[in-house]
Amino acid sequence: MAASGYNAYQRTQIATADRRKIIVLLYEGAISRLSQAAQALDEGDGDRRAYNVNKALDIIHFLTTSLDFERGGAISPRLEQLYAYIRDIVTLGSIEGRREKLEEAMRLLGTLLDAWRAISSSGQSTSALEESTREMAASLAVAG
Repeated sequence: MAASGYNAYQRTQIATADRRKIIVLLYEGAISRLSQAAQALDEGDGDRRAYNVNKALDIIHFLTTSLDFERGGAISPRLEQLYAYIRDIVTLGSIEGRREKLEEAMRLLGTLLDAWRAISSSGQSTSALEESTREMAASLAVAG
């Protein structure tokens, strides 16, 4: 009963949250799932690793398909590229059993999460997010 009460509470929180807070929750969920996948990888639990990787990829897919290219300006294409890169390294990390790929995805998502938290809590514009995505895109271009 307690679990169903908590689930109902979570659904209410999501239903009444603004878009920015929902995005924060999605990033937190993706990072949590990747952390659980990394732990399962360490423990040799392939089923649990696959389950959590798939949940993280579902969240990343949702974030990608939710991008608003009309109102998002230059940030939407950058986020789309970052999400594609994150999706690729998560998939590679899972297939090859490479924890460092999952950790890289968690770091990237963590940077985006920090920017969205700043936006969400202060009500400021997306300038913090734009700066974060610009820096990450530049570093990926150099690394890739």
